[in-house]
Amino acid sequence: MKLRQPASASISGAAFLVDRSGLTDAVKSRSIELMNSILGTTFVLVFKVWGFHWNMVGDSFHPTHKWFQKLYESLSEDVDSTAERVRAMNGKALGSLSEMIEHSIINETIPGELPSIPEMINILLLDYETSIRQMRNACSILAAIQPQDDGDLNYLQDMIMRREKDTWMLRANS
Repeated sequence: MKLRQPASASISGAAFLVDRSGLTDAVKSRSIELMNSILGTTFVLVFKVWGFHWNMVGDSFHPTHKWFQKLYESLSEDVDSTAERVRAMNGKALGSLSEMIEHSIINETIPGELPSIPEMINILLLDYETSIRQMRNACSILAAIQPQDDGDLNYLQDMIMRREKDTWMLRANS
């Protein structure tokens, strides 16, 4: 039996698979824009947690150090899967630090500033809550423009649930 080759097309000489998902180009474009913003925010957040993980000092160093490692590992998976969602829609995922910072809705850590562990937790709590609001907003926008885009909506809702659990833990420790 001969396998059918996937349909492909070419733009500027580069081959790519034809998208037959049923989403319009306008919907995909808006989804890519929203996902890249979430990618930038999540990347800045993972880097902030990572920096706090490296530089913390204090009585609760050991358990907080291990906890923050779990946080940045989870966020790193979200960064990778969000970039892959963008690529799945034939979009270009953000690929530079400056793009990540530009598209993020949270600020990076102030250079040279070393907050205490309780301050780190409070900073992260605010940033996690901000990222959840961003994802909820993206869900609202996507549901309004393409109610059948279950893939992106489910993806974001799953990420919101994970982020809410981490936010609960941050809040319980603040």
